[in-house]
Amino acid sequence: MIETQVLLLATFGWPLLLLLGVFWPATRRRIPALLGTASWPVGALMIFGKANTAIPLPPFLFYLDVPGGILLAAAAVFWSVGGFAIPAYFPQGRPGIRFTICWLLVLIGSLGVFLASDLIGFLVFYALVSLPAYGLVAHDGTSKARRAGKIYLGFALLGENLLLLAFVLLAQNPGVSELHPAILGLLIAGFSAKIALVPLHFWMPPSYTVAPIPAAAVLSGAAVKAGIIGLLRFLPIETTPVAWGEGLVILGFIGAFYGVLLGMTQQHPKSILAYSSISQMGFLVAVLGMGISTNDSGVTTLVAFYGAHHVLAKGALFLAVGACAARSALSLFPAAVLGLGLAGLPLTGGALAKLAVKAPFGYGPAFTLATLAAIGTAMLMTHFLFRLIHMRKEQAKPSLGKLFPWLAGAVFCIALPWIIFPVVGLSAADIFGMENIWKTLWPVLIGGAMAVALRRIRLPHIPVGDMFCFGSIILRPTRCLAQTVERLNHALCCWPIACSLLLVIVIVLFLTAH
Repeated sequence: MIETQVLLLATFGWPLLLLLGVFWPATRRRIPALLGTASWPVGALMIFGKANTAIPLPPFLFYLDVPGGILLAAAAVFWSVGGFAIPAYFPQGRPGIRFTICWLLVLIGSLGVFLASDLIGFLVFYALVSLPAYGLVAHDGTSKARRAGKIYLGFALLGENLLLLAFVLLAQNPGVSELHPAILGLLIAGFSAKIALVPLHFWMPPSYTVAPIPAAAVLSGAAVKAGIIGLLRFLPIETTPVAWGEGLVILGFIGAFYGVLLGMTQQHPKSILAYSSISQMGFLVAVLGMGISTNDSGVTTLVAFYGAHHVLAKGALFLAVGACAARSALSLFPAAVLGLGLAGLPLTGGALAKLAVKAPFGYGPAFTLATLAAIGTAMLMTHFLFRLIHMRKEQAKPSLGKLFPWLAGAVFCIALPWIIFPVVGLSAADIFGMENIWKTLWPVLIGGAMAVALRRIRLPHIPVGDMFCFGSIILRPTRCLAQTVERLNHALCCWPIACSLLLVIVIVLFLTAH
């Protein structure tokens, strides 16, 4: 126990020391080069720490279980890869004090949510992974970045307040296995705002589009999984009513298909990846909903495994955009493997993830929808690759500082799922059987062919942020009317005008009274 506590202390102690170093002039200039090491102590915790045991570290209580451990390992890997990529994306290799502080705060929160088991501790780390991310999104300081940051912060605060209310109600009813519908609704809504489940998805596309590449990589992969682990931690699988699970399945598949449809209308690779994340998070919620519908608590490990692959794949694909990976057929190949791996390309980490979550869907309508979602993902990722090739023509040759982290991220994305796949119960026959290989291959082939065919069709342009942008356009006349009323009110409040109006009212009342 003591050894695990020491490892846990190192997990948070090292990034905290780096954070303190930012405020010390003697070490400030060296901190950006060390950001990639901030999550390294997690490796020792994963190897030598004692799992499935409560670990008190006042004032919080931590717990390292299988789902949390899987997501923690993937998050730590990509926080390291993203950290080493930072110097290549900023002048003179220094991102600035504000960006560095926000990066380390979000990192600490991202690691903490996968370990915290008490309500207060989880809420504290959840706030760290959510609120300081505003500084990563709005780092550029442009009007577009500030607007995206405000949208992000608004949804983050909405989710935080919903969860705070849910946690207060949970604290008043400790030990209750079957949660009140109000608590269930608050938990799902609060975490849905974090994972961008439709219709609470508006913040994700503009945020990821304007954020610097390393920030978009870790936010899309590691940080957003705070919502997933929250659902796994606090939503009781076996006692939640089946109707709630069915509702999550419906919402999840709506998000899965909506993300694909909107993503196909985007042109910038980062925007496409953002809508892909909306689709993938919807699919994960559908998997969780199927587990609730069948009272299968084992689905939590499957969701965590699928989420871990998404952490690695989506983060690496964002770095591929930064490295402009499509400079040659050889450099495009890893991006194609990772992108199509999200759809289940055989023998990739994505294929392992797809095979792992196959069982909860069974062979009914849900299985058909899951297959269609895989086709949609393949279509969207093929579209992403075409846009990446087009982007190559507009950018200069990438620096080695951008190229190496991307390749490292690609290697981890391919290798790590193969290392941890035994925890989900997959066998060699499941992975290498020709029947399963074909089941994961044909949706990729159909989706890719559909994307090629759609290149001949001019799709409508949907603004990044879709319904939020349309809502702003619709409300623009109302906003203009409100501004007019405000100016009129300001004018009427001036003393000469106000006194004159009062005198006129008194005269009118006097005349009408007689």
